[in-house]
Amino acid sequence: MSILKIEHESLDQKVMKKMVNLMKVDLIEHGHNERRHQSLEHRETQAYDENKWNGNYV
Repeated sequence: MSILKIEHESLDQKVMKKMVNLMKVDLIEHGHNERRHQSLEHRETQAYDENKWNGNYV
């Protein structure tokens, strides 16, 4: 009986580790996409500011 219980617990731990790893990957990818989105926005505003500075109104 106790052997089965130990195996059951280790399976739960494996599942938890797997879920935590998936969540970490999800967070990392989400963070990466957020940074990429921000850098694109930054480039657009930077180009707009440069054009305005050069007298080329967009």
